[in-house]
Amino acid sequence: MSKSLIVVIPAYNEELYLVRALAAITNQSVPRNLYEVVVVDNGSTDHTADIARMFGVTVLSQKIKGYSLTLKAGFDYALRQGAEWLAVTDADSQVDHRWIETILKKSIQKEVVGLTGPVKFYDVSRAASWFSDLSYQGFVHLLKMFAGFVQFSGQNSAFRAEAYQTVGGIDLKYTMSPDVYLSKRLNKVGQIKFVRSMKVQTSPRRFKHQFFKGLWGYARGTLSVLRGKTNAIKWDDVR
Repeated sequence: MSKSLIVVIPAYNEELYLVRALAAITNQSVPRNLYEVVVVDNGSTDHTADIARMFGVTVLSQKIKGYSLTLKAGFDYALRQGAEWLAVTDADSQVDHRWIETILKKSIQKEVVGLTGPVKFYDVSRAASWFSDLSYQGFVHLLKMFAGFVQFSGQNSAFRAEAYQTVGGIDLKYTMSPDVYLSKRLNKVGQIKFVRSMKVQTSPRRFKHQFFKGLWGYARGTLSVLRGKTNAIKWDDVR
């Protein structure tokens, strides 16, 4: 029986974080038979795939390295399964206990093609967590004000499968910020809502290792989307 909602989690060598991510996504306020979780293993050399199987989720293998390719493999699977909505979170992130419930409730609004919400850091001080939350929400609202669309993040997004197919799916020419470019295109066919109760916490590891380089990487990705220029930006591995 196909699930109306399938959650895709791209993963590469995430054995240190994946347990927390899967514990959160498989322990939701709604029954597990309402959604499916898919971990797409992007050629991991650790126990990422084994950990995913321990949680009883679907595990796919994408051998060719690349975030966009890994997302596409998960989305292609979800479409083959007949999912009506696709959702994405990261392997180093923890979704709120009502994350799935929030998506399912908001998805019945016909004009809505996408959903996203707050993202903040965990394993940091309370002040740093608060600041990350405020900064991210501020950036999302500024982008909407000046660029005219609500952006997705890889940690926290969901969208209607039909709309995803209408706009042509993930653009593999964007190695950085393919989710932002997807949300820019989805905004043209419907409404993307920023839902404050759709909360996710994520690891600050990249900013701990490379604060300014991390900021510049995200900025370059977003700027390329705003300019309509494809990018081939690559992250340093911080695992």
